[in-house]
Parts: sequence; C-alpha cells; structure tokens
Amino acid sequence: MQRLRILVILILLSLMPLYSLAVLNEGQYAFRSLDINNGLSQNTVHAILQDKQGFMWFGTKDGLDRYDGISFRTFMKESGTLGNNFITSLYEDNLGQIWIGTDVGLYVYCPQMEKVRHFTLISNSNIDIDCTVNLITGDQKGGIWVVTQTRGIFYYNPQDSQLVNYQSDGSGTLNLKTSGQLYFDSDDVCWLDIRDGNLYYSKDKLKTLTPIFPEDSKVSFRDEYIYKLLPGPYNCMYVGTVFGLKEVNLTNKTIRTLLSKDELGGDIYIRELAFYSDDELWIGTESGLYIYNLHTGKIIHLQ
Repeated sequence: MQRLRILVILILLSLMPLYSLAVLNEGQYAFRSLDINNGLSQNTVHAILQDKQGFMWFGTKDGLDRYDGISFRTFMKESGTLGNNFITSLYEDNLGQIWIGTDVGLYVYCPQMEKVRHFTLISNSNIDIDCTVNLITGDQKGGIWVVTQTRGIFYYNPQDSQLVNYQSDGSGTLNLKTSGQLYFDSDDVCWLDIRDGNLYYSKDKLKTLTPIFPEDSKVSFRDEYIYKLLPGPYNCMYVGTVFGLKEVNLTNKTIRTLLSKDELGGDIYIRELAFYSDDELWIGTESGLYIYNLHTGKIIHLQ
C-alpha cells in the first residue's frame, strides 16, 4: 500500500485526469485513468492522501472525494458535509483525522463520526484561519502546522488546544506572512521557504531560523518560485521549482540542477516529489512524470 500511495501521489498534475499506475517490467508502466466519468467530483486535483485505513482522498477544485478502490464518496458544500468545495491541501494527524485546507479556511474530518467540522479556533494573536490554506503538515510530536496565503503560519497543539500564529520569526526580522513550503524531517527539524531567495531550518518551532546560504551568497532561489521541498539521503535537499529540480548539498552549500528543460526546450514545472528508494526520485510535473536515478543520473520521462 505504501508503494501504491507514492506512485499515485506523484501523478498530481494540474488540469489533468487522475491516474493510478502499475510497474510491469523495467521501463514498462501501465496507467488507469480516474476522472469525472468514474465518480471523481472534478478533474483538477490539488491534493492526494492515503489514510491509515487505506482510503485514498482526492482534493479537487470542486469537492473532496474518498476512494476505496472501487467507488467514490464525495464531500461537498451542497450536501452539508463540507464548508467549501475548493480543496487546496490534505493531511492526516496521529488520531486519523483528515485536515482539509480550502481557499476560505480549514476543516477537519473525524473518521469515527464520519463528519466534517469547521476549524474556528482563534490564535494567540486573535487571528483565525479563514483565508486560503496553502499547506498542512505535522511535526513528530503530533503538532499541526498550517501555511496560509496571507496570514503566515499557524501551529496547533492538540494537547492544550492552543493555536499560535507566526507572522515573523522570534527576532521579528524575518517575514513569514508569505511563506511557501514547510517540511519536518525525521529528526523533527523544520525546513522552510519564506520566498526571499534563501532556505531556512529551525529546531525550536520557528523562534530561530537559520539560513542555509550566507546572506552575501550568490547561490540562491531569488528568482524562482519553490513548489516542493524534500530532504533526501546523503545530506541533500531536493527543491522543485517552476523552472525544474535542484539538489542542494547541505554539507558544502552548493546547488546542482538535475532537471530544467523538457525535450522541446520548455521549462519543467515541478508539482510533486517523492522517493521510491534512496536512489530513485519520482517527480510529478506539468509535462509528465520523471523518474530520476540519483546514483546513475538516468532519467525516465513518462507522458
């Protein structure tokens, strides 16, 4: 089931039908399309998740769908099961609850009750999450982190039901209101893009942000929109942007471009990244699926 989850998530292409994939022999792949004709509520899929029970969840531009391998169950505003239909992000917490980001706020699905509730908690700075949610993730201690489009980053602690809003770092010098990607690795280190051309990490819940590159460094992502961050083996960070895929060596602070142009010379717009193994990186893009072998440099492009 874990392999199936990775394979399906990587086919997350905007404005395209959803596909499931089976690997036959080396270099041979079979696809099966899932779209509105099969019960998907809308063909534009923004988020995909497989929960602990094995259900696949698809967040679309017009509804949230749960797939059991045979049929879909759709959650929509019109049926009273969801507060808004434009789904932007999905995350499952330690209790098996599905956190649902939309373009006007945050919702939580309880599997025991099979009901969706609106998350209306007010933060420590008297701000709620009623704006576009760009990303939802969690740390190793069960905390929920929500990156919004205009109101910075929110941290929810389920143990004390407190919501904290971060619009700057602890020193107040770094602006977090327009943060991009946020990722917690297995050591509970937070990696963050705040769209200023650098990358940062934090070990103390964003009180202190340490830049990867020196401020006077010419190596940066200043002119690139970062769409995905993924820590990888050998102390490297993989960065998907609108102009391709780059590998950041965290030891010597250098950047190596792995993918930039397709066969026609067009920019490769990265949508999703996941490791199939330590050496095999799967890359979902707007020009197809790429499989990159980090050991050999071999690239397979599936369209």
